[in-house]
Amino acid sequence: MKTAAYILLFSAASLSAAEMPSHLLSTWLDHQSRISTWAATCLQTRVFSSMNQPLVSTGRVSFCAPNRFRWELGQPARTIAIRGEKDLLILYPKLGRAERYSLEGNKLAPWQQALALIEAGFPRTAEQLKTQYQLISEAITNGTCEVALEPRSPGTRNLLVEVRIVFATNTLSLLSTEMVFANGSLLRNEFTNQVVDETLPPETFNTTIPEGFRQAQPPSK
Repeated sequence: MKTAAYILLFSAASLSAAEMPSHLLSTWLDHQSRISTWAATCLQTRVFSSMNQPLVSTGRVSFCAPNRFRWELGQPARTIAIRGEKDLLILYPKLGRAERYSLEGNKLAPWQQALALIEAGFPRTAEQLKTQYQLISEAITNGTCEVALEPRSPGTRNLLVEVRIVFATNTLSLLSTEMVFANGSLLRNEFTNQVVDETLPPETFNTTIPEGFRQAQPPSK
């Protein structure tokens, strides 16, 4: 986690599901709710118990309220994930492969629900946070705040057991997110070069399959 470990300003405080977020967390959520667009470069680290070395990728992420996003990982991009209004499109440019997932109704398998939950943006209000997550802990260290959350959905917890968010206490900018999965693997994203509330090109969130890509049947599990 991208958190300096020099001076512990406040000890971690356990928060029950019934408690409201702290003033600082509520302030950050209010700040999030006011953002219309957000884009940043990303350093993604994946850790697997079966591998000696983590896998590290660079990329870029774009977000448009309330829930549109676009992730590009690799340079040039090896994977592109785009959340549209009603579907999630995943492109593999090197393979010319496209997978489309409906986000309507209850069609998503648990792992697809977790993917939508992770990628579509973290809670933007205190009420949304309490609906989707149970707060485990909150700690402020050297100018950053780290919040640990547990998904409320039992289906999601079968895959994703904990989400950690780190943001700056002075600017309220999102610094990193970290997902801990039930199989012991970990996915961390660190964000830099952030641009807030600037107009993004309309095609950023276009889920039309590009020419030259073939649509493949996505995995069922």
